[in-house]
Amino acid sequence: MFNNMRQTIAWCMKRGGYNSYVERVLYWCLRQVEKSYGFDKYKEPFAQINADLSKQYTQKTVVTPYYELNLRNQHCFQALFTEKAIRKLHRGGGNCELVDIGDSAGNHLKYLKYLFSKDVIKLNGLSINLDKTAVDKINASGGRAILCRAEDYKPMNHVDFYLSYEMVEHLHNPALFLYRIARADKGKYMIITVPYVSRSRVALRRSIDGGRQSITAEQEHVFELSPEDWKKICVHAGWRIIDSEIYFQYPRHIPIISPICRALWRKYDFEGFLGLVLRRDISVAKRYMDWED
Repeated sequence: MFNNMRQTIAWCMKRGGYNSYVERVLYWCLRQVEKSYGFDKYKEPFAQINADLSKQYTQKTVVTPYYELNLRNQHCFQALFTEKAIRKLHRGGGNCELVDIGDSAGNHLKYLKYLFSKDVIKLNGLSINLDKTAVDKINASGGRAILCRAEDYKPMNHVDFYLSYEMVEHLHNPALFLYRIARADKGKYMIITVPYVSRSRVALRRSIDGGRQSITAEQEHVFELSPEDWKKICVHAGWRIIDSEIYFQYPRHIPIISPICRALWRKYDFEGFLGLVLRRDISVAKRYMDWED
């Protein structure tokens, strides 16, 4: 394993395109976990669906080998976690209505349609965003997107699954957002993923860095919460937890190496990502009498 790590880092250094030696180590971690999670089986078809990762967000990003593998693995986790939930909960086949809230590129719905392309479950996907640039980009690429708030969306049919990937940590009041979706009673299930941290914290890194440039919601995290705290928020806001999973971005069981990798991920990025499958259950939320509506 130590030889493998040295060889991988040496290969990374020769290949170039990295911002730092730390980035090379993080890349090595991602190479290890993509196999253990089975992501390597989906990298090629997902890359054909979404070839240019620089367009994933509203602001274009320089795609280094590390950034590409980081995002590819993240997309694989999100898509496969969602696929598992849909197969478990959407019994009997037929149409399955998906609404991706805060979708910036339309790619996750394309991944899911690929995963269900030969299945009795037929996915119909819609993206919702308050960013007109994102909506226009999705529609131009063949997807379906509308400009509106998710809680104001009035579907023609009942929503089977709301999807929210790395979005609620950008909100000033994630509990109120989740409550409004639950109260609207348009969908039974919701699948969310968020960055994993072991201890909750207020982020707001760009807001308090002393800069003068404008900041968009896409660029700023407000709350980065532990799994336990996210679950509390969801239950309080009208959702019952029915499944959860954590994807760690580093190998976790290598003596000496794993603690070093964990420390690097904590410092420079996130240890991983948390996935939650929620079922609408408004009973707890109804007991709270002072929602800000």
